[in-house]
Amino acid sequence: MSDKKAIHEVADLKVAAEVCVVCDGKVLLQKRSPSAKNFPGFWTLPGGHVDFGEDALTAAIREVEEETSIRLTPSETRLRVQAINFHKDRNQTWLVFGFYSQLNEMQSCRSTYEGEVEWIEIAKVNDLEIFPPIKYYLDWLLEGGKGTMFMAGEWENSQLVQLFSRNISAD
Repeated sequence: MSDKKAIHEVADLKVAAEVCVVCDGKVLLQKRSPSAKNFPGFWTLPGGHVDFGEDALTAAIREVEEETSIRLTPSETRLRVQAINFHKDRNQTWLVFGFYSQLNEMQSCRSTYEGEVEWIEIAKVNDLEIFPPIKYYLDWLLEGGKGTMFMAGEWENSQLVQLFSRNISAD
């Protein structure tokens, strides 16, 4: 008999979806409000909670539109990351579905109470304070990583404590 526990037995389970939206050498990022409930002040990908009865792709597209006014379609949005991040200091485990969308035409965006939204040149992303769990796979996404990345890690105060697993499936 194994003494391992199920994810929901370890910490409060949160399910989220986010999208790495790219166009003309730029990536759409959001600087979270300093007063945001979750992970304030960091640069993140647009996204948020998956609502009850909603699938991750629908949630990702809805969240991007709510937070940025940019409209994506399912046909241009691909699942590229599935991350299980245990945040020890918050006693939360986040199951994150990370999508990628390459737009053919730049769309204007707007900021909301969630934070400031900007198109950032990909070459300048490393100059920003990207939320570390996102930073872990953002470089891979922006470099054109193939397949889907699956990872599980433990984080404390937004810093990686332990990487439990990391695998990449084929396209």
